[in-house]
Amino acid sequence: MVGYYTILAQPNPIYERLKLVGLNPDKAYHILGKDKDEVRYGRDLTSIGIILGKNYIGRENEYWSREMPGDFNGKIYYLQQIDK
Repeated sequence: MVGYYTILAQPNPIYERLKLVGLNPDKAYHILGKDKDEVRYGRDLTSIGIILGKNYIGRENEYWSREMPGDFNGKIYYLQQIDK
C-alpha cells in the first residue's frame, strides 16, 4: 500500500510524481487506486514513479467540470507484484 497526502491544496498544481523505492526492477506490479488501474514494471515505478495528475489535453469540458481536491486530501494505491 502506498499513500500520498496533500496538507494544503495549491491552486493550479504541477504534475507530481510519487517515486517508489525497493521494488524489483524486472517484476511487473498491478497498481490499483480510485483513479488508476494499470500494470507497470518496477524499473518504471522507481525511475518515473506514479504520476498523480491527469492529462486533460483535448478534454477541456472534463477539466472544468472535475471535482477539485481540497486541503488534507489523500490518495491510496495498492500494489501487487504479478507474474508477467
